[in-house]
Amino acid sequence: MPETETPPLTPVLDVLDTLDRDDTYYFHDIIILVDNCLFKVPRFYLERESAVFQTMFQLPSIGDSIHGLSEEKPLRLDGIEEEDFRQLLRVLYPTYNTLMNTLCGRSDASSNKLNLGQWTSVLKLSDMWDMERVKTIAVKSMESLVLSPAERIVLGRQYHVDDWVVQGFVKLVERDDPISLDDGERIGFEWAFKIAAMRERCGTRDVSSQLWENRKPRGAVAVPADGADYIRRVLGLTCNK
Repeated sequence: MPETETPPLTPVLDVLDTLDRDDTYYFHDIIILVDNCLFKVPRFYLERESAVFQTMFQLPSIGDSIHGLSEEKPLRLDGIEEEDFRQLLRVLYPTYNTLMNTLCGRSDASSNKLNLGQWTSVLKLSDMWDMERVKTIAVKSMESLVLSPAERIVLGRQYHVDDWVVQGFVKLVERDDPISLDDGERIGFEWAFKIAAMRERCGTRDVSSQLWENRKPRGAVAVPADGADYIRRVLGLTCNK
């Protein structure tokens, strides 16, 4: 996985006078400040799923400077959006989330389901904090939702899901309509040009079949039968899911 800059997990000495407590995820153990909201959740699950949190919680404290044990000295997650973190906690603590929904009269099944935007929040933070199991859950869950080819490319590139990049690329090469201005704005015009060039070279919309071998591409380009593998090589992608 390419290296990404992880927002620093920095403790704070001074806390704003007025902070909100999260309605659901304020119940036990470590106190975390995200934006202007306080969360209090078991540290075990964060440590279990992320080496980033393991390292942070293992750092030795100096004197009385330990953070996360009180609202006066919470552990602050810099650069993280409150709603993104809340959606991650919904996946990390599903049983507690279900219990709270029931106690609050939100016992219908839909209250426990995440939509595309919410799963994207989970994917974003699980990728950032190397939560591989959580990321796998997010990817599989999002597969059941409707992702356009452009969305697969954008999300796949941003959060290192190479299979989505290949799938989106293939769909845009194979489809009847040419690359649109909207496609170019969403995936970037450099990638739009790559897709347009691939369509031109293939001379067919079926990039994943034996037609790759049988059609004569324009220019001296030897295109193998396995379109997906060829696209991976062209784009310099690895084989991670």
